[in-house]
Amino acid sequence: MQSGLSDTINRVRQPEYTGENRCIPCTTVNVVIAAVLSVGAGLLFAPLGIAVFSASLLAIYLRGYLVPGTPTLTKRYFPDWLLAKFDKEPDADERAESFGVNADVFGTAGGEESGGETAEFRSDGGRRIETDGGRRIETDGGVETDGDDADADQLPDFTDLDSEELFLEHGVVEPTDEDDDLQLTADVREVWREQMAELRDGDRIEQLAAFFDDDVDIDAEELELSHHENTTAVNVLYQGRLAGRWESEAAILADLAAADILGEWIPNWGSYPLEPKSTVVSGLRAFAETCPDCEGKIELDQEIVESCCRTHEVYAVTCNDCEARLLEISRMQGKKPRPKQSTK
Repeated sequence: MQSGLSDTINRVRQPEYTGENRCIPCTTVNVVIAAVLSVGAGLLFAPLGIAVFSASLLAIYLRGYLVPGTPTLTKRYFPDWLLAKFDKEPDADERAESFGVNADVFGTAGGEESGGETAEFRSDGGRRIETDGGRRIETDGGVETDGDDADADQLPDFTDLDSEELFLEHGVVEPTDEDDDLQLTADVREVWREQMAELRDGDRIEQLAAFFDDDVDIDAEELELSHHENTTAVNVLYQGRLAGRWESEAAILADLAAADILGEWIPNWGSYPLEPKSTVVSGLRAFAETCPDCEGKIELDQEIVESCCRTHEVYAVTCNDCEARLLEISRMQGKKPRPKQSTK
């Protein structure tokens, strides 16, 4: 009975509009609408007003809104100064940062076990990992090690991780001959393409479970993909909670393949925590030359993108053939993707 109720709630819940993704102005508008409807119902029959308000709040809690189209209302009628009060002033970086993984979904209050490792969460937000080879402490500032797990001198500062600099330092990318730009080295290009081809027709859920399982122990049966109606974006849910968001399944494929091959170039790649690892592999997509999914031609455009209550400009890398969005980068970030036509 309880399992059936939980399954029903998970089907109704919309993680893309709730939790950390909840839009406060939209929620406020919906609560006001719910209150007005409840007062009207209560004037007819008091218990009905209470029931309407309770049901409305439950819908807002689970789905993020009561009235479809609320973002359009808030964008049209809420002034910028009011959106700013809710920390919803236009921020061009916010959408770009909304893609990636959310490692908090896999955390536990007391600790966790993963692949023979025992992790205990510390008060400073890090984790102490006990392994057969020694001990490492993952914190916001990086990874401290004790034993054979990793050479701390070769681990970057995860609070200020620049994928491009990391790639250049370890021979993943190189300067081009024609202009002041960067491109994949021939070896990385070939190995990455081969790995994408190997994974392309595989079980994406099992592959994602392996990607997440490098850092935490998860049950693949609890993972599911949720596709957006009007875009190619894909949410990855774990136990009904948002574990990751990608621009498309093609972007997922590219990241999975990158995660598999980068250990050949980047020292101690296996010691990277989940979220920094996701940041690095997504950075490799900026150097993609063809679509990971259909191998079609990809192009770079500048687009106006709507995100809930605001709009802003992004660089968008999209496949001309299957229309999959491979990458979105805010213009405010200042780094432009470098799609080049492949010389297959």
